[in-house]
Amino acid sequence: MEIFIFIISTIVFLYSLMILLLIAGFYKMSEETYKTEAPVNSFSIMVPFRNEEENLEILIESLNRIEYPLNKFEVIFINDNSEDHSLEIANKVLKFINFNYTLLSQDKDILGKKAALTLGIENANHPWIITTDADCTVQPLWLKLYDQKIEEKEVKMLAGPVSYYSHSSGFLDAFQKLDLAGLMGSTIGSFGIGNPVMCNGANLLFSKESFNEVSGYKGNISISSGDDMFLMEKFKLRYPDKIRYLKANGAIVFTTAMVGLKPLINQRIRWSAKSTQYGSFMIKFTGIFVGTGNLSFLALLILAILGISLRNVIPIIALKLIINFWMIKITSNFLRDSKKLIYYPIVAMIYPFYVIGITIISQFFTFEWKGRRFEK
Repeated sequence: MEIFIFIISTIVFLYSLMILLLIAGFYKMSEETYKTEAPVNSFSIMVPFRNEEENLEILIESLNRIEYPLNKFEVIFINDNSEDHSLEIANKVLKFINFNYTLLSQDKDILGKKAALTLGIENANHPWIITTDADCTVQPLWLKLYDQKIEEKEVKMLAGPVSYYSHSSGFLDAFQKLDLAGLMGSTIGSFGIGNPVMCNGANLLFSKESFNEVSGYKGNISISSGDDMFLMEKFKLRYPDKIRYLKANGAIVFTTAMVGLKPLINQRIRWSAKSTQYGSFMIKFTGIFVGTGNLSFLALLILAILGISLRNVIPIIALKLIINFWMIKITSNFLRDSKKLIYYPIVAMIYPFYVIGITIISQFFTFEWKGRRFEK
């Protein structure tokens, strides 16, 4: 038993050190503000959508508030065979907007987000591509901050921050916000230490030329998700020093939190199911280490509940909880959304069960997304 406790305590300790390293990377990345410079670059914004009748109008209204020269950006909407009224709503709302747009529809025998994005990028008129999702909203200075960063640094890909907006005050909403804060903090921290392992397709920029040079989504287009991560892998191999992060509050894209436990689980299973397909050793290692760390922490919690070796177990548990809270707190402050931190003690106790459960389920069971069933 003592050897077992030593091993799992060591794993949790090393996991905590990894989070500390990411925290250092987070602090290394300075927060950027808009410097009121004249816009230079031109952008094509990609919005693939499927069954988004409840969200499209909100997104379009936020796009219409973007402060950027109209001749320097366009929005390309790609209908991925929606089965609701998304296409009708898009056609109706787009009649009243100011920006340039194109509305495309995929052929009925072509399915999936990556195929939709590829179609949109093929029709893009500008050299810089930005992807976002139909259940998101953007901020007025979004493009200006991207333009500013491109001018300051030589880049091929720029990842940006994502946060949740919702009207709920319940525990499930708090859980998702703290979970995303941890992911965002780790993402920013990994860029800060020069080894990015995550990005989010709801707020991702890359050059059209470079996208074509790395063959876009070829090789993983049939996988249900991962348009962001698989593409980042390719960019890391081809342009390892030209992938950067835009740490700017004004560049945050807001997305909707899941309403209900079943949609949340389905979403997380979808995210987790693609993990075995990654080619990058560092991304795979990070995923395995995070899973092992949470499994070891879970074992320590059980030992603590059973009252076994408390003198050895409690300090390691406390260390991990404190360091994780530090990460979530600084990220929540950056996202300007720290009200849910009061839920942290409960979320911290539940989270290891959640991570291990989702990981196991994602490797053996099917899941549904946007009216489609995906096989493992």
